[in-house]
Amino acid sequence: MSPFAREMAGRSGWLVDHILVEKGSWDFPSGEAFAAFCGATFVEWNRKVPEADRPAFIADVLDHYRAAACHGPGEENVFKFQQMEVALTRPTD
Repeated sequence: MSPFAREMAGRSGWLVDHILVEKGSWDFPSGEAFAAFCGATFVEWNRKVPEADRPAFIADVLDHYRAAACHGPGEENVFKFQQMEVALTRPTD
């Protein structure tokens, strides 16, 4: 369990019952499908980018992502992530 999460919850008056972190991945069938996913989920980022520049922006983000996250052939269109579940309770006085 993350000491940081436990400390943050404690400062807010909560007790951590458990934290579960699971790794996941989505393997997109093509670069175009991965880019379409990014176009639909980069809502906040895309607001700051003119619409005409968004495809180039997404391509640049994916180039940087692939350089950091792809560790072998066939991973070019795999989005890797972690899903966290946290259960908290408020202590009774």
